[in-house]
Amino acid sequence: MNENALELNLINALGKLQHLAFDKEFLSNKENIAPESVPEQYFSFFIGENNFIVHASFFCAVFIETPIAAIPNSPEILVGLSNIRGALTPIYQLHTALGYPQPKKQFIFSIGKADKAVGLLIDALPVSMSLSMREQLGSEQKPENAMLKSLIKHLYFSGDKLWNLLSGDDLGQQLVAMAGQDKKQTYLGAAKVINSESAAI
Repeated sequence: MNENALELNLINALGKLQHLAFDKEFLSNKENIAPESVPEQYFSFFIGENNFIVHASFFCAVFIETPIAAIPNSPEILVGLSNIRGALTPIYQLHTALGYPQPKKQFIFSIGKADKAVGLLIDALPVSMSLSMREQLGSEQKPENAMLKSLIKHLYFSGDKLWNLLSGDDLGQQLVAMAGQDKKQTYLGAAKVINSESAAI
């Protein structure tokens, strides 16, 4: 073997050793990363000036300008039903409760599958983002809006913005409960008007 070939073999061998050492160090460091520093993927979206996230582990999809059939005498929060992948899915909106007009262009953010799916009107297409536990605020931190308190699982602060984490598991039940409460308040309001008119007569 000539001197040049021997030199090339040595260079290749050293290169392999360096890669092995780098891989070993990288894997060791990865194992040593604190759990609260490990980033997780979320879907982020906006409703007015409110920022929301849903964990990417949930089955999510977005539909643009999909027809929504209104339900007579339904509470304001319930927009109607839409055919999402062959299943009738309830579509909700939080804009009114948060003090914003409903968007002119309808983006439906669907969370869950089949009969467990719910749709939420959002302002624009959702975006994927990474967050770690380090960015999660303490449990004593609660949204100021009373309605959001019942929906939000945790609060995060990242990129100079406050992010409201929705629970993908419980969102459907929470929205149904809110719709029921909304309808109850509507009936109570109507009853007060009728009683006031009766008293005036």
